[in-house]
Amino acid sequence: MRDIKFATVFPKYHPRAGEPTHFIEKIWAAGFAPSGWPEFQNNFPDAVDYYYGPGYITGHHHPKTTTIRASNHWKEGDWFQPKAWSGLPYRSKPYAFAPPLQIKKDQPFLIIKGEFIMNEKALSLSDLEEIASHDGFDNTDDFECWFNLNPGQEFKGQRITFV
Repeated sequence: MRDIKFATVFPKYHPRAGEPTHFIEKIWAAGFAPSGWPEFQNNFPDAVDYYYGPGYITGHHHPKTTTIRASNHWKEGDWFQPKAWSGLPYRSKPYAFAPPLQIKKDQPFLIIKGEFIMNEKALSLSDLEEIASHDGFDNTDDFECWFNLNPGQEFKGQRITFV
């Protein structure tokens, strides 16, 4: 089973650099909170505090039910282990924070000349808002900046739905 790693903070190129993404909590809010709390409390104490604390209660927790990846090797029916880095990405140990999840749907996702395209269809602003929300972002600006594309640069990947 392959891993999919989720960021716990916005990357340095993003306008919200260093702020928490709350992706762990948002995946938990989608119904995948782990049952082995001692391990998770040790590895992700901030996520546990947020999930059970005022941040969760005040509504900053759109459930994350999808992820967009720069690849095309995931298929419907595949299973993956969700993990998050314990510190700096690629320089720290990743830990599982939820049980293995099964991919329910995979769709081609492209950004070409500033246009967002899924299933060979250009996305409207309302489509983009919905996709951003399901991907765990609070707004389309955060979602768009996540891709960090230079002018003329393209993104080719896929949207993976796990709920």
